[in-house]
Amino acid sequence: MLTELFSSYSGLLVLDDIDALSRRKVDTGEETLFLKSVGTGKRTRTLYTLRYPPAHARRNAFEVPGLSNLEFYDFLNACCKQFGAPPPPAEIIPIMQEETQSLPLLLETVVGLQRFCGSFPEAINLFRDKGGDEARSYLYQRE
Repeated sequence: MLTELFSSYSGLLVLDDIDALSRRKVDTGEETLFLKSVGTGKRTRTLYTLRYPPAHARRNAFEVPGLSNLEFYDFLNACCKQFGAPPPPAEIIPIMQEETQSLPLLLETVVGLQRFCGSFPEAINLFRDKGGDEARSYLYQRE
């Protein structure tokens, strides 16, 4: 099926969160995809998203950082509006940036938790105490 695909397909393949497989010691199929794609006359590119640095092709890898400071505030305000949550106290914002690594879906999760906890400090504590497990589960579901 891959041979047939690559004989007629020219475009971009996106494989999201590929290291979810490699962390479980499951073959990701990267080598097979690479060999099939370069063995045809069609021009195909493959984009892998990873949470951890890749084991190979490091020169072609780049990190997508969390939100910049301005983006963080804009996104936080949008999340609060979306969830009907009050804005967090100014002293809590740096803690939120650190705990969420300024990643949009983690920030969204903390704002969402606030609705159920009653306050941002409680939401951050819940996020932190659970190791962010429930939040990350929500994040991966949203992805």
